[in-house]
Amino acid sequence: MVAKPEDYRWSGYGEAVGGGRRAVLAREGLGRALDEALRDASFRHDWARTLVCYRVLLYDGGRAVAGDEQRGEPGRLGMAEEEVDAVVNSGGKMSLAEALRHRVRYFCDGAVLGRAEFGDGVFEWEKAKGRRFGGMRKAGARRMRGADWGELRALRDLQKDVFQCTAATGQ
Repeated sequence: MVAKPEDYRWSGYGEAVGGGRRAVLAREGLGRALDEALRDASFRHDWARTLVCYRVLLYDGGRAVAGDEQRGEPGRLGMAEEEVDAVVNSGGKMSLAEALRHRVRYFCDGAVLGRAEFGDGVFEWEKAKGRRFGGMRKAGARRMRGADWGELRALRDLQKDVFQCTAATGQ
C-alpha cells in the first residue's frame, strides 16, 4: 500500500510519526508493544526511544524476501535491502528532512510554512480579510516545536506533540 511504514497514515505508527490528533495515544501504544516496555516501565512514555526501536523493528521485519522456485518457497514484497540497512545502521533515527516531511503531511491543509516575514505577511493579509486570531496576537509566524527548524516558521502552532530529531547531525 505504501513504500514506507510511516507513510501509511491510518496506522498507529503513521499517526505517531506525523503528530496527528491521537499521536500521544499512538506513541504510548507503540511503546507498550515493544519488549523494552516489559523491562523498563518508563519506556512506553519515552517517544524518542520508542520511535527508533519501533522504526528498526518495522524496517527489519519488512525486508523484501526473494522466493525460491526450486523449493517452492514464495517471496514477499517489502522494502529494499539498502533502505532497510540504512534505517537499521542509523539506529532508527530519522533525518531532519524525513521528520519534516512526515510532519508537513499531517498539517498541510491550510498551513502557512516559510520564513518569519512570510508568515507575518500572511497573518496581516488574513487579518485584513477579517479572519480572527486571538485578540492578544500581534504576529503570525510561530516557531515549530520538536527540533531546530532554523528559520522555518508556521502561521499557527500546528502540532504540539512532536518527535525528537537533532538538526546538528541531521537525525
